Amino acid sequence: MASKKRKKNACNCRKKTVSNIIQILKKSYKSLKASLSDALCKLSLLLKSLKKALLIAVLVLSTILASVSAPYIHADWLETKVGNDTLLIRGAAGLGSSFQVRTAKGSLLTVTNHHVCALADSMGMLQVWDSLTGQYTSVKILKMNKHADLCVLTGILGHTGLTLGRHASVGTKVYAFGYPYGEALNITGGRVKTETTITLLDHIGSQDCDKPGQKVENLNLGFFRMEVCMVQFKAMALDNFIYPGNSGGPLVNSFGEVVGVIFAASERTHWGYAVRLVDLEAILAEY
Repeated sequence: MASKKRKKNACNCRKKTVSNIIQILKKSYKSLKASLSDALCKLSLLLKSLKKALLIAVLVLSTILASVSAPYIHADWLETKVGNDTLLIRGAAGLGSSFQVRTAKGSLLTVTNHHVCALADSMGMLQVWDSLTGQYTSVKILKMNKHADLCVLTGILGHTGLTLGRHASVGTKVYAFGYPYGEALNITGGRVKTETTITLLDHIGSQDCDKPGQKVENLNLGFFRMEVCMVQFKAMALDNFIYPGNSGGPLVNSFGEVVGVIFAASERTHWGYAVRLVDLEAILAEY
Protein backbone atom coordinates (compact mmCIF):
# COMPACT_ATOMS: atom_id res chain seq x y z
CA MET A 1 0.00 0.00 0.00
CA ALA A 2 2.74 2.33 0.99
CA SER A 3 4.53 1.66 -2.30
CA LYS A 4 1.42 2.42 -4.35
CA LYS A 5 0.85 5.60 -2.36
CA ARG A 6 4.43 6.72 -2.97
CA LYS A 7 4.04 6.06 -6.73
CA LYS A 8 0.78 7.97 -6.78
CA ASN A 9 2.37 10.93 -4.99
CA ALA A 10 5.33 10.86 -7.35
CA CYS A 11 2.99 10.84 -10.35
CA ASN A 12 0.99 13.74 -8.92
CA CYS A 13 4.23 15.57 -8.24
CA ARG A 14 5.38 15.12 -11.82
CA LYS A 15 2.00 16.31 -13.09
CA LYS A 16 2.22 19.42 -10.93
CA THR A 17 5.77 20.03 -12.12
CA VAL A 18 4.73 19.69 -15.75
CA SER A 19 1.71 21.89 -15.11
CA ASN A 20 3.90 24.51 -13.45
CA ILE A 21 6.35 24.38 -16.30
CA ILE A 22 3.48 24.82 -18.79
CA GLN A 23 2.17 27.78 -16.80
CA ILE A 24 5.61 29.32 -16.69
CA LEU A 25 6.01 28.80 -20.44
CA LYS A 26 2.61 30.34 -21.10
CA LYS A 27 3.46 33.35 -18.95
CA SER A 28 6.87 33.63 -20.65
CA TYR A 29 5.20 33.39 -24.07
CA LYS A 30 2.69 36.10 -23.17
CA SER A 31 5.44 38.28 -21.77
CA LEU A 32 7.63 37.70 -24.83
CA LYS A 33 4.68 38.38 -27.14
CA ALA A 34 3.92 41.62 -25.31
CA SER A 35 7.59 42.59 -25.41
CA LEU A 36 7.81 41.82 -29.14
CA SER A 37 4.61 43.74 -29.82
CA ASP A 38 5.94 46.71 -27.87
CA ALA A 39 9.29 46.49 -29.67
CA LEU A 40 7.56 46.32 -33.07
CA CYS A 41 5.40 49.31 -32.16
CA LYS A 42 8.47 51.30 -31.09
CA LEU A 43 10.28 50.20 -34.26
CA SER A 44 7.32 51.31 -36.36
CA LEU A 45 7.32 54.72 -34.66
CA LEU A 46 11.07 54.96 -35.14
CA LEU A 47 10.75 54.15 -38.85
CA LYS A 48 8.00 56.76 -39.22
CA SER A 49 10.21 59.32 -37.48
CA LEU A 50 13.14 58.37 -39.70
CA LYS A 51 10.90 58.66 -42.76
CA LYS A 52 9.78 62.15 -41.72
CA ALA A 53 13.36 63.14 -40.93
CA LEU A 54 14.52 61.81 -44.31
CA LEU A 55 11.72 63.67 -46.09
CA ILE A 56 12.63 66.90 -44.29
CA ALA A 57 16.30 66.36 -45.14
CA VAL A 58 15.42 65.82 -48.80
CA LEU A 59 13.26 68.97 -48.85
CA VAL A 60 15.98 71.03 -47.16
CA LEU A 61 18.62 69.69 -49.55
CA SER A 62 16.35 70.35 -52.53
CA THR A 63 15.75 73.90 -51.34
CA ILE A 64 19.47 74.48 -50.89
CA LEU A 65 20.27 73.05 -54.32
CA ALA A 66 17.46 75.07 -55.90
CA SER A 67 18.65 78.30 -54.26
CA VAL A 68 22.21 77.63 -55.41
CA SER A 69 21.34 76.60 -58.97
CA ALA A 70 18.40 79.00 -59.56
CA PRO A 71 20.56 82.02 -60.52
CA TYR A 72 22.45 79.93 -63.05
CA ILE A 73 19.27 78.43 -64.48
CA HIS A 74 17.71 81.90 -64.72
CA ALA A 75 20.85 83.33 -66.34
CA ASP A 76 20.87 80.58 -68.98
CA TRP A 77 17.17 81.04 -69.66
CA LEU A 78 17.52 84.82 -69.91
CA GLU A 79 20.54 84.58 -72.22
CA THR A 80 18.62 82.28 -74.56
CA LYS A 81 15.39 84.30 -74.52
CA VAL A 82 16.94 87.75 -74.93
CA GLY A 83 20.27 86.85 -76.51
CA ASN A 84 18.71 85.36 -79.64
CA ASP A 85 17.06 88.71 -80.42
CA THR A 86 20.03 90.91 -79.44
CA LEU A 87 22.13 91.48 -82.56
CA LEU A 88 25.36 93.21 -83.52
CA ILE A 89 24.77 96.12 -85.92
CA ARG A 90 27.35 97.95 -87.99
CA GLY A 91 27.50 100.90 -90.33
CA ALA A 92 30.08 102.41 -92.61
CA ALA A 93 32.14 103.87 -89.77
CA GLY A 94 31.43 101.86 -86.64
CA LEU A 95 29.26 99.35 -84.83
CA GLY A 96 26.88 98.95 -81.90
CA SER A 97 24.12 96.74 -80.58
CA SER A 98 20.46 96.34 -81.55
CA PHE A 99 17.51 94.11 -80.82
CA GLN A 100 14.39 92.72 -82.44
CA VAL A 101 11.12 93.85 -80.88
CA ARG A 102 7.56 92.67 -81.38
CA THR A 103 5.12 95.56 -81.02
CA ALA A 104 1.62 95.42 -79.56
CA LYS A 105 0.27 95.51 -83.14
CA GLY A 106 2.40 92.52 -84.11
CA SER A 107 5.10 94.30 -86.14
CA LEU A 108 8.66 92.95 -86.01
CA LEU A 109 11.22 95.78 -85.92
CA THR A 110 14.87 96.44 -85.20
CA VAL A 111 15.66 99.02 -82.49
CA THR A 112 18.95 100.75 -81.72
CA ASN A 113 20.22 104.25 -80.85
CA HIS A 114 20.00 107.31 -83.07
CA HIS A 115 23.76 107.76 -82.82
CA VAL A 116 24.23 104.19 -84.06
CA CYS A 117 21.96 104.84 -87.05
CA ALA A 118 24.14 107.87 -87.81
CA LEU A 119 26.64 105.27 -89.06
CA ALA A 120 24.29 104.21 -91.88
CA ASP A 121 25.28 104.54 -95.53
CA SER A 122 23.80 107.09 -97.92
CA MET A 123 20.81 104.80 -98.51
CA GLY A 124 19.98 104.65 -94.82
CA MET A 125 21.04 101.01 -94.58
CA LEU A 126 22.95 99.19 -91.84
CA GLN A 127 24.13 95.59 -91.52
CA VAL A 128 22.89 93.37 -88.69
CA TRP A 129 24.58 90.11 -87.77
CA ASP A 130 21.77 87.56 -87.73
CA SER A 131 22.61 84.94 -85.09
CA LEU A 132 20.05 82.54 -86.59
CA THR A 133 21.58 82.44 -90.08
CA GLY A 134 25.17 83.30 -89.17
CA GLN A 135 25.42 86.12 -91.69
CA TYR A 136 24.84 89.87 -92.04
CA THR A 137 21.41 91.09 -93.10
CA SER A 138 20.60 94.59 -94.38
CA VAL A 139 18.06 96.67 -92.47
CA LYS A 140 16.66 100.05 -93.43
CA ILE A 141 15.98 103.05 -91.21
CA LEU A 142 12.26 103.72 -90.76
CA LYS A 143 12.19 106.41 -88.08
CA MET A 144 14.58 108.28 -85.79
CA ASN A 145 14.27 110.45 -82.69
CA LYS A 146 17.49 112.33 -82.11
CA HIS A 147 16.40 113.83 -78.80
CA ALA A 148 15.53 110.41 -77.33
CA ASP A 149 18.51 108.77 -79.08
CA LEU A 150 16.30 106.11 -80.66
CA CYS A 151 16.16 104.60 -84.12
CA VAL A 152 13.70 102.10 -85.61
CA LEU A 153 14.60 99.92 -88.59
CA THR A 154 13.04 97.06 -90.52
CA GLY A 155 12.91 93.73 -88.67
CA ILE A 156 14.57 90.43 -89.53
CA LEU A 157 12.33 87.50 -90.42
CA GLY A 158 12.68 84.36 -88.34
CA HIS A 159 13.05 86.15 -85.02
CA THR A 160 10.43 86.07 -82.28
CA GLY A 161 11.11 89.60 -81.12
CA LEU A 162 11.26 90.86 -77.55
CA THR A 163 8.16 92.34 -75.94
CA LEU A 164 7.92 95.51 -73.89
CA GLY A 165 7.52 95.27 -70.11
CA ARG A 166 6.41 97.78 -67.51
CA HIS A 167 8.17 100.85 -66.19
CA ALA A 168 11.20 99.83 -64.12
CA SER A 169 11.12 101.74 -60.83
CA VAL A 170 14.18 102.59 -58.75
CA GLY A 171 15.74 99.44 -57.31
CA THR A 172 14.40 97.12 -60.01
CA LYS A 173 16.78 94.34 -61.04
CA VAL A 174 17.71 94.81 -64.72
CA TYR A 175 20.02 93.20 -67.26
CA ALA A 176 21.89 94.96 -70.06
CA PHE A 177 22.58 93.00 -73.28
CA GLY A 178 25.00 94.02 -75.99
CA TYR A 179 28.23 93.58 -77.87
CA PRO A 180 30.91 95.70 -76.13
CA TYR A 181 33.79 96.51 -78.48
CA GLY A 182 32.06 94.40 -81.14
CA GLU A 183 33.00 91.18 -79.36
CA ALA A 184 30.80 88.34 -78.04
CA LEU A 185 27.37 88.93 -76.52
CA ASN A 186 27.73 90.25 -72.98
CA ILE A 187 25.19 90.44 -70.16
CA THR A 188 25.57 92.59 -67.07
CA GLY A 189 23.19 92.65 -64.13
CA GLY A 190 22.41 95.64 -61.97
CA ARG A 191 19.62 97.85 -60.69
CA VAL A 192 17.93 101.08 -61.64
CA LYS A 193 19.55 103.76 -59.47
CA THR A 194 17.43 106.75 -60.35
CA GLU A 195 15.82 108.75 -63.13
CA THR A 196 18.09 111.56 -64.17
CA THR A 197 18.34 114.37 -66.73
CA ILE A 198 21.05 114.11 -69.38
CA THR A 199 22.37 117.20 -71.17
CA LEU A 200 24.08 116.64 -74.52
CA LEU A 201 25.34 118.79 -77.35
CA ASP A 202 22.72 118.86 -80.09
CA HIS A 203 24.49 121.04 -82.63
CA ILE A 204 26.72 124.09 -82.94
CA GLY A 205 24.91 127.42 -83.33
CA SER A 206 21.67 128.82 -81.95
CA GLN A 207 19.51 128.21 -85.03
CA ASP A 208 16.78 125.54 -84.86
CA CYS A 209 17.11 125.34 -81.09
CA ASP A 210 13.50 125.89 -80.06
CA LYS A 211 12.22 122.32 -79.71
CA PRO A 212 11.18 120.88 -76.32
CA GLY A 213 14.24 120.07 -74.24
CA GLN A 214 16.56 122.30 -76.28
CA LYS A 215 18.31 125.43 -75.05
CA VAL A 216 21.04 127.75 -76.29
CA GLU A 217 24.21 128.02 -74.22
CA ASN A 218 27.41 130.05 -74.59
CA LEU A 219 30.41 127.80 -74.76
CA ASN A 220 33.58 129.51 -73.47
CA LEU A 221 36.71 127.94 -74.93
CA GLY A 222 39.04 130.51 -73.43
CA PHE A 223 40.26 132.14 -76.58
CA PHE A 224 36.81 132.49 -78.11
CA ARG A 225 33.16 131.92 -77.34
CA MET A 226 30.46 130.25 -79.39
CA GLU A 227 26.78 129.51 -79.13
CA VAL A 228 25.71 125.89 -79.04
CA CYS A 229 22.36 124.16 -78.86
CA MET A 230 22.09 121.73 -75.96
CA VAL A 231 19.37 119.15 -75.52
CA GLN A 232 18.09 117.71 -72.27
CA PHE A 233 16.12 114.53 -71.81
CA LYS A 234 15.26 112.20 -68.98
CA ALA A 235 16.97 108.82 -68.74
CA MET A 236 17.43 105.89 -66.38
CA ALA A 237 20.69 105.77 -64.42
CA LEU A 238 21.92 102.22 -63.79
CA ASP A 239 24.69 100.47 -61.90
CA ASN A 240 25.16 97.95 -64.73
CA PHE A 241 28.62 98.09 -66.28
CA ILE A 242 28.39 99.44 -69.84
CA TYR A 243 31.15 99.75 -72.45
CA PRO A 244 31.52 101.09 -76.01
CA GLY A 245 29.55 98.85 -78.34
CA ASN A 246 26.70 98.32 -75.86
CA SER A 247 24.84 101.30 -77.34
CA GLY A 248 21.47 100.27 -78.73
CA GLY A 249 21.24 97.04 -76.75
CA PRO A 250 18.12 96.17 -74.74
CA LEU A 251 17.71 96.67 -71.02
CA VAL A 252 15.39 93.94 -69.74
CA ASN A 253 13.76 92.92 -66.48
CA SER A 254 13.92 89.46 -64.87
CA PHE A 255 11.20 88.23 -67.25
CA GLY A 256 13.20 89.19 -70.33
CA GLU A 257 10.90 92.10 -71.17
CA VAL A 258 12.37 95.33 -72.54
CA VAL A 259 12.29 98.24 -70.09
CA GLY A 260 14.82 100.54 -71.77
CA VAL A 261 17.57 100.96 -74.37
CA ILE A 262 21.23 101.38 -73.44
CA PHE A 263 22.78 104.53 -74.90
CA ALA A 264 25.69 105.75 -72.76
CA ALA A 265 27.93 105.15 -69.74
CA SER A 266 29.96 107.14 -67.26
CA GLU A 267 33.62 107.32 -68.29
CA ARG A 268 34.65 107.17 -64.62
CA THR A 269 32.51 104.32 -63.27
CA HIS A 270 31.24 102.67 -66.50
CA TRP A 271 27.76 102.69 -64.96
CA GLY A 272 25.21 102.95 -67.71
CA TYR A 273 22.31 105.07 -68.85
CA ALA A 274 19.23 103.85 -70.68
CA VAL A 275 16.48 105.48 -72.70
CA ARG A 276 13.21 105.24 -70.77
CA LEU A 277 10.46 102.81 -71.72
CA VAL A 278 7.99 105.65 -72.25
CA ASP A 279 10.20 107.12 -75.00
CA LEU A 280 10.58 103.71 -76.65
CA GLU A 281 6.81 103.18 -76.55
CA ALA A 282 6.28 106.59 -78.18
CA ILE A 283 8.49 105.88 -81.20
CA LEU A 284 6.96 102.40 -81.67
CA ALA A 285 3.34 103.55 -81.26
CA GLU A 286 2.58 103.81 -85.00
CA TYR A 287 3.86 100.29 -85.68
